[in-house]
Amino acid sequence: PPLPPYSEANSADPADVNVIVDGIEVPYDVTDPVYWFRRLEIRMQTVGIGSQFWKRVALEQNLPPELCACIKEYLILEQSEAKTVYSDCKKTILENYGPKPEENIAKAQRITLTGTPSEAGKQIRELICQKTPHFKDCCCSAIVAKHWRDVLPPEVRYSVASFDLQTQFDNAMAHADNVYRTVKAVATASAAASVA
Repeated sequence: PPLPPYSEANSADPADVNVIVDGIEVPYDVTDPVYWFRRLEIRMQTVGIGSQFWKRVALEQNLPPELCACIKEYLILEQSEAKTVYSDCKKTILENYGPKPEENIAKAQRITLTGTPSEAGKQIRELICQKTPHFKDCCCSAIVAKHWRDVLPPEVRYSVASFDLQTQFDNAMAHADNVYRTVKAVATASAAASVA
């Protein structure tokens, strides 16, 4: 059977887990709690924290006090009662403070091309698809493709029209960036030639 996601797993901890937990510092990011949880979980995973109880301890140490208030009922649980405590805390925090799908769609619709096409594409993907890995067992790739292509200059948009973002995301981003750089270089050269 497949392993549960790290946030739901409950396994053994190293003997010095109490010392290890004290060394985990991931400042809370109020603007992107989903990303913050990913960073915290990677940090906990790399030092071997496996139990729900000690994940919860690390979480509490890294949360601002006002967020602890919304999970108070979980923070008082004894270790023997804490079989899903970290997972429950995470779900509660994200329900209360995490992004709402409709807000993310609105943010994605407001993205404009200020850098490279791949930067815009990755921002849109992050906002719309909450899966890890992205586009797994969902239909988000079509929505991401629509919003991303809408922000692209016509030449770039036409060049990536045949890419399926669900299976070719990285290739589409690289191709779009290459075409974008070429279009900009040609425009710059044309402008310089017309001035001369």
